[in-house]
Amino acid sequence: MSPETTEPTPPAPTADEDRDDASADAPIEDVASVDAGSLAKQILAGTGRFEHVDCAGVSLAKQRVEGALEFVHCRFTRLDCKKTKFAGPVTFRHCRIEDSAFSNATFEGPVLFEHCQIALRRPWVGLTAKATFAVRSCRFEGKTTFEGCKFHGRFDGWDSRVLGWGDFVRCTWDGECDLRSMHFAEGLVFKGCAFAEDVLMRGASVQMKLAFEQTKLGGTLDLQKAKLHDYTYLDGLEWGERATLRVWNAILRAVLVKPNQIAGRLASEREGDFGKATEEYGVLKTNYAGLNWFDEEDWAYYHMKRVRRLARARAGEGGFTGRIARTADWLIFDKACAYGTSPLRVLASSMLTIFGFACLYAIPLFAASDVSYSTLEPTGYFHPYRITGVPRLDGVITCGIGSASSFVSGFDGVDKNVEGWVALALTVESLAGMLLLGLFIVSFSRKVIR
Repeated sequence: MSPETTEPTPPAPTADEDRDDASADAPIEDVASVDAGSLAKQILAGTGRFEHVDCAGVSLAKQRVEGALEFVHCRFTRLDCKKTKFAGPVTFRHCRIEDSAFSNATFEGPVLFEHCQIALRRPWVGLTAKATFAVRSCRFEGKTTFEGCKFHGRFDGWDSRVLGWGDFVRCTWDGECDLRSMHFAEGLVFKGCAFAEDVLMRGASVQMKLAFEQTKLGGTLDLQKAKLHDYTYLDGLEWGERATLRVWNAILRAVLVKPNQIAGRLASEREGDFGKATEEYGVLKTNYAGLNWFDEEDWAYYHMKRVRRLARARAGEGGFTGRIARTADWLIFDKACAYGTSPLRVLASSMLTIFGFACLYAIPLFAASDVSYSTLEPTGYFHPYRITGVPRLDGVITCGIGSASSFVSGFDGVDKNVEGWVALALTVESLAGMLLLGLFIVSFSRKVIR
């Protein structure tokens, strides 16, 4: 169950760029050794604040700790918090925690690790955080693993650095998972996890692979301005109904995700920000081109052009003439050829055009009282070829032949003994045929060459 909004929040960050000790890399100095048993008793007794403490072997295993705890400039070795329940807020500032265990610990209040150095040999197993769990501007040494953890509140990893691999296995988040500006010196893997809300990785840096394996996403995966230097595996991500993606200004080495997984899921497009959506489709196009996934590149290119037209329409560019140009763009380049990415669509458009004009040419045949094979005088219809011996039926067939000939060869390819609007329609069809044939050559060549 998610925590109520009235719960206490972690203390605000106290980072100060002018202080040497504000960095997680600064050594923990001026600490005094304290007996482990004595310190454990003070903690269990409810003493809230500890400063400049150096202690090894403190055991709070299977205990319940009441009240708020705050540790500042402390060094802990072999801190045992297995199955410990913390009822109030817990804060570690400018601390170093080595070879300690938080397996199956429960934090009922908010938790804050800030500017800490964390070097655990053991994974964080079975941890439950009922409120905000924050590790801000911390340094994790070696491999960092969270396994079977439940975060009912917000997970905040702002500006922390993981010097080894980062693994999250079978973890669940009811609130946001905020990994903004985090740096992973190796890789980051989510396996069998579930996110009910957003995963924020804006500005994060991952040197090796980023993978989501058998993981469910319920909110937004925000990769804006992220620097992903190796392969990113999104093909194992299960996208929920509300799940969306943001990749604006992201540096993507190679993202493995199929268009059918993210079609209609760009958050910017759903929000109507078509300018940003244009740039994001451009990022995806570049990504697919680098992978030599040409069909997927065409998909991204088509949507980039489509939302760019929508962005210009929303901005009202060009006034009345701009609207006319965008209408022609929509009809000719979008619907007829998918911006040169689909020769089959051009072929279908060509067949539809030929059929439509053939039906148009057949109208005078049915309006005429008598259909003649004679070509001596101009008429308002095509003079039928002798095919079946039935003048009107032959006229209909001739309309189809004439339409195809006009489409392919222009006005010179048909009977010129016509008058009225039929002659004008032949001219229009000839121009349409010239345009569509050109588009077919371009789109077909583009497919074949690549």
